[in-house]
Amino acid sequence: MKPSTSYVLPVLFDAAEVSVFPAMTCPNENERLLTRYMDHWEDALIEQLQNGSAGAPPRAESAAWEVLLKGSVHVFSAYLANASIWGVHVVGLVQRDVELSNSTTPSIECLVRTADGKSLRRPVIVKKMWEEFPHEFLRAQLICPLQGVVGLREPASVILRAFGVPDTEQVELPVRKPPETAPTKCCSVCVGPTYGAATRLWEVVEFVTHYELLGARSFFFYDLEMSQSMLRLVGRLQAEGWDVTLVPFKLIAPYNHSNVAWGQTVMLSDCAFRSRFKTEYFVNVDFDELIVPRAKYGANLSALIESVERRRGAGNVGSLVLKNRVFCYEHQVNRDYVRPDALPLRSRILNTHLSVANNNFTYKYIARARAVCSAAIHRVVEFCRDYEAVFMNSNELVVNIYRRCCNYDVGKEKSWGVDFRDADRLFVDDSAKALSSSLNGLLPSVARSLLPRGPEVTRIYEARVINDDK
Repeated sequence: MKPSTSYVLPVLFDAAEVSVFPAMTCPNENERLLTRYMDHWEDALIEQLQNGSAGAPPRAESAAWEVLLKGSVHVFSAYLANASIWGVHVVGLVQRDVELSNSTTPSIECLVRTADGKSLRRPVIVKKMWEEFPHEFLRAQLICPLQGVVGLREPASVILRAFGVPDTEQVELPVRKPPETAPTKCCSVCVGPTYGAATRLWEVVEFVTHYELLGARSFFFYDLEMSQSMLRLVGRLQAEGWDVTLVPFKLIAPYNHSNVAWGQTVMLSDCAFRSRFKTEYFVNVDFDELIVPRAKYGANLSALIESVERRRGAGNVGSLVLKNRVFCYEHQVNRDYVRPDALPLRSRILNTHLSVANNNFTYKYIARARAVCSAAIHRVVEFCRDYEAVFMNSNELVVNIYRRCCNYDVGKEKSWGVDFRDADRLFVDDSAKALSSSLNGLLPSVARSLLPRGPEVTRIYEARVINDDK
């Protein structure tokens, strides 16, 4: 039976169609049909990458987690920057209950060599940062203050050591100095730590193509435990000229695959510094999140950011805060659901969503890298001076989130203020689909090589309105 429809006031860009349905069932046959269809494309892309795997492995940054205090303090990277304090800022994780300062034991000191050859020994300022989730380890910056010091001897490094404990380790980290100004405005894209086969390769293909279409210049992928297929894809993207920086990110602190949020926050601390070398602004999103700007900006994030800066003052904008829309694989209506010749692009297949989720735990942001002193998953916690977080109207800029909503526990849904299982009013939004219409010619060649026919499909999967699991 065809669902009844009606028209309501505009929700995003144009008038949106609303469909009324009973509560969504979990598990849901629609999601299974779509998953099986996308598996055909995924297998074809994996095979294509394996056939071309004789090429060089992906280029990766020289980075690794180091133990400074066993079980208590782990450090990752160091940057010479003015972020609240001029000095060497070391990105790290600190055990929640450990106290570190000059007046306690243990304490930490740093050693650097200045440009004129002098050795400086300073007490380290340990700055634990606010976390959105109660984890055993907190992200932190270990700051080696350098007031009055113009520069460091090249190649610059910092030595950290703790004293007052028997199992002290000494760690030396290279120090990177970002340029005074970024080469271009927008944007570096920072993606949370990637592990296993949690992310489909076609999601990554669509992700990089979508953001390049919007004007993004650089991507930072953090390798927590990437699959071999994912590493092959990163290597192929690099070989084709995509600016993808692969950062090894094997955490020493214990974690599990169901919740790496504290690994994600410390990644953002590193990426906020790392992106300073590339662009003025960085984007904080996951592979299942696609930003969609209003058409008047010509699908160009730089144009949109400049418009906001003109309205608010270029020196005042610290971040753009974005609301989101959740597109569930299980929703019963999706236009052009799947066909043998249809690419497995979420922006084309998934077109129905709930209303915008308006909750602090659902926001994402675009931030000025040099303005950020502490960045969490859903908001900038601390700006380095009096910058403004600009909350964007969802008619101007929004994040589309493509998720398997049955995977969410009811408690998390309630904390978000939404209930995906009772999605009785679904809004049709084709704005991302309009952008996606021009992606084919921009896709990485390893994906374009599967066009126009795509992989062999043995059956046609059609969208169905299914309200039970029979």
